[in-house]
Amino acid sequence: LSNVQMYPQILLNVRYKKPYDWQNDQNLQQVQRDVVQDLGSNGRVLVRASGTEPVLRVMVEAKNLEIAKSLAEKIAQKIPVE
Repeated sequence: LSNVQMYPQILLNVRYKKPYDWQNDQNLQQVQRDVVQDLGSNGRVLVRASGTEPVLRVMVEAKNLEIAKSLAEKIAQKIPVE
C-alpha cells in the first residue's frame, strides 16, 4: 500500500429530473470521456446512481482539489436537474 497515491476527492450529489436515462445520455457520456482524458493517470472519475432516490453521485479525484471540483462540476452541468 505504500505505492498508493491518495488524491483529493470531490463528491457531488445531483438530483436529476425524472425520467432520465443517464446511462444512455450521449452528452453525459462524452463529458465523462473528456474528463477521464483530461485527468489521464492523475485521477479518476465515477458516476453512479443512488439506489434510493433520483440522484447521481459524481466523484472526481485529482492531484489538485480545485481541479477535482472543476471537473466534477463540468460533469454535473450535463445532468438535467429538477
